[in-house]
Amino acid sequence: CGYPSSIHLMALHLLESGRSDIRPKGVFTWGETALQFQRESIERAFGCRMYSSYGNGERTGHLLQCEAGSYHVVPETCLIEVLNARCREGAFTCR
Repeated sequence: CGYPSSIHLMALHLLESGRSDIRPKGVFTWGETALQFQRESIERAFGCRMYSSYGNGERTGHLLQCEAGSYHVVPETCLIEVLNARCREGAFTCR
């Protein structure tokens, strides 16, 4: 778990050094927006999916990304009101 920019630097080091011995089941990021090039490097270096988390330090709003790429509210930590009728209930798949 950590900032995408920091984990991306670790991923670049692993890729450049040819190491493939660090294989978590998933990499979870928070605190910054994960950019596509960071996601690609992280997933390639660690050989697993990267999942983003969005929220704030107080956890008054907290969303986690699932394997399908949608974001889901973590109901144990917050209450979210969705004002966009195009969003599916339970998942943030609005475009």
